[in-house]
Amino acid sequence: MKILDVYIARNVLLGFLPVLLLMLSLFSFIALVEAMEDVGKGQFQLIDAIKVVILTLPLRALDLMPTAALLGSVLGLSWLANHGELMAMRAAGFSVERIAWAVLKVGLFLIACAIGLGDTVVPRSEQMATVIQAKTSPGITSLGTEADFWSRQGQSFINVRRLQDNALPADIELFNFNDRGELQSFIHANQARFLSTERWLLEDVTIKRFFNDGAESIEHAEQLEWQSFLTSAQMDILLLPPESLPSADLYHYIGHLRSSGMDPLRYELALWQKISLPLKIGIMVLLGISFVFGSVRSVAISQRVLAGAVVAILFYLVERMSGYVGLLYRFNPILTAIVPAALLLIAAVWRFRQIR
Repeated sequence: MKILDVYIARNVLLGFLPVLLLMLSLFSFIALVEAMEDVGKGQFQLIDAIKVVILTLPLRALDLMPTAALLGSVLGLSWLANHGELMAMRAAGFSVERIAWAVLKVGLFLIACAIGLGDTVVPRSEQMATVIQAKTSPGITSLGTEADFWSRQGQSFINVRRLQDNALPADIELFNFNDRGELQSFIHANQARFLSTERWLLEDVTIKRFFNDGAESIEHAEQLEWQSFLTSAQMDILLLPPESLPSADLYHYIGHLRSSGMDPLRYELALWQKISLPLKIGIMVLLGISFVFGSVRSVAISQRVLAGAVVAILFYLVERMSGYVGLLYRFNPILTAIVPAALLLIAAVWRFRQIR
């Protein structure tokens, strides 16, 4: 029995790995082409674009794992089917469920790899990629877009508009309001350095104070120490796309956003997408099994792979669209993340029941 499990697992993995490498190569080439558009801007050079593409490989692999799991299981089992080995296993008394369980063990292994990759390798590599971008392209901002980011605690707000060398905040605006919502003071700093976890040294500072009688004052200072409510650890989180953060960091940062009265929807969606990723991998493997059984000899490998590729692409597009639509219309993040996987699970179970 163990020999059978190992043999099936080896074939599925031999189908999974080439598919994953092929898709990684394709998507990495596209990412490199996009990164090369910034070559020559500031100090950004070709070698920097290559480094960024390499460092973002783990997150790219994580995103592609469900698709590769589906196509890998289809390829691995199709090789066995076309050589008559699945038929031989059935004739020897092995049920479809027994063979499917051997394949699902591979799915469990892939799930463990995805969890480890997402909570260890991906955050570090994404942060290194962002630091390279910030060093070489001073105009690049926290989330890799042209949009700045905000944070809040009570009646105090901070707006960091861009990052500079070593991913330090620059073009910083601080707003302080009273309980009636009236602006009490406004501080602008060209840049800042971290003195400690919660202490910033603001540089080239302009301070405006507003008084109840309508008067205001303006001061200038070369440097100003500021006790920040945005820690360096939270800055590290803001440097990364939400989907690349470890689950624990996402959970704690969502709590911080809620306590600060800020909108955590984007981070909640990323957390639930991360939680649902193992489910998606398992479902894709189960769906791949259903593509092979039921027509063991009558369908060629190319037809099975084509059918699997169509389903995988459709699922990838639907999943991405559901995320954007969920953020746009503010749907429940749990439903936004789980519904596409739940629909796929229903389809997989239905197809699996047809071959029993």
